[in-house]
Amino acid sequence: MLGKTVIITGASSGIGRDLALEFARRGYSLGLTARRYELLKEIQTEINSLFGKLIKVELRVLDVTIYRDIFRVIKELDFSLGGMDILVVNAGVSKSKPLGSGNFQMIKI
Repeated sequence: MLGKTVIITGASSGIGRDLALEFARRGYSLGLTARRYELLKEIQTEINSLFGKLIKVELRVLDVTIYRDIFRVIKELDFSLGGMDILVVNAGVSKSKPLGSGNFQMIKI
């Protein structure tokens, strides 16, 4: 899998963090986003300690409730990583409703 890249939103904790570590183990270059830069920095440090500089890790602050920033940040990471093979849309806002009954315009913050 060398040469592959993945961008993960919500990578500072939980599933996003675990995915970042797993993709790093598989040799992917990483673009990681989250609201909390200090937690992203901790993950980058952990990946660097495990794999040295073999794994490229780019970080960006992104709050997915600020919609105008989403495409800009993803495009920045895509450019800085030299392309994107996978985008994991892990971050989000939850307002519980039955599956299929959501409406983006009605529920956006």
